[in-house]
Amino acid sequence: MTNNAERPTMTFDAQNFPIASQSMWHTGPYIQWQGGWYQFETVVVEGGERIRIYQANITDPDDRFAPLPNPTRAQAERYEGYRDVPASEVGATINVDALCVWKDIVWSICGATASYNGDLRLQMCNTVPVDYPNPETAVTDEILANWPGIEVGWSADHVQALIRPVEATLCRTDVTPYDPQRRAWVDDARATWWTGSLVGSPFLAPGAAIEAVKPFVVEQRIELGDYRIDQLEVSRLRDGWRVWCPPPPVEGPGDLRFGWAVFYVADDGYVVRSSTQQSLLDASQELSNGLLQRLLQGRQIVSSGPGGIEFPPTVLTPGPPRS
Repeated sequence: MTNNAERPTMTFDAQNFPIASQSMWHTGPYIQWQGGWYQFETVVVEGGERIRIYQANITDPDDRFAPLPNPTRAQAERYEGYRDVPASEVGATINVDALCVWKDIVWSICGATASYNGDLRLQMCNTVPVDYPNPETAVTDEILANWPGIEVGWSADHVQALIRPVEATLCRTDVTPYDPQRRAWVDDARATWWTGSLVGSPFLAPGAAIEAVKPFVVEQRIELGDYRIDQLEVSRLRDGWRVWCPPPPVEGPGDLRFGWAVFYVADDGYVVRSSTQQSLLDASQELSNGLLQRLLQGRQIVSSGPGGIEFPPTVLTPGPPRS
């Protein structure tokens, strides 16, 4: 927290936070400056200590801010520009927690990037608020380490993913004011907003993917020949699993076994059989698109707030399709 000696001493009423002034908010502390709210840090520049405020990359251009010199990826996914101001010009401080669920995991929304069509940068939450839905998950460290599209660093604080905004479910924004007198966040003065989004994002465990294939083979009357349905193996895709039968042993030089018995299982349990004409990349994309279209027919929560800690979302069922 910054030095508050020259700053106003009042605590901001989180219920009055202008949540609708931006399309979304990145997780982190914000400070008030000239009627707006900006992420910030304290820096030492020529002339002394200053408050460096950042213009979000999801807002309109503002010539009051200078472009970031050589921004890191993390900065580029959050900020468009910066400005250094004296502590006497800034006002109250609040903390924003932008939460969502994706693949039965609670994530913090920590950025957005225009270079990927406005996708959201997620970071896995180490600590989930006690009143936020925290689904039981079958995701293990081994699955995370072999999950296409998931970046795993040296700790849980560095597990990140990039998703389309419509894939973020149970989206909630918590705004907690900072009390400069006590130098503490005022948790019992927190305000909460829910954003219209789907109710949940399923994740299918590898064992469940294998079990989904077995009845599919029977129902579709698929003849596997020498391929063993009791020896299925799996590998993770972005939105499901590739499930296959290992090929039978080759019995001699003239014994050629063409192709494998391969299936794709989405995280909602939907099974399709692979085409020999389809690449793994195309099959994975088709699996992802199909899953999203099915999920978009499901339940969703309604935008609402501000509310207190016990403020629940309203659920519509089913929700209309979203683009």
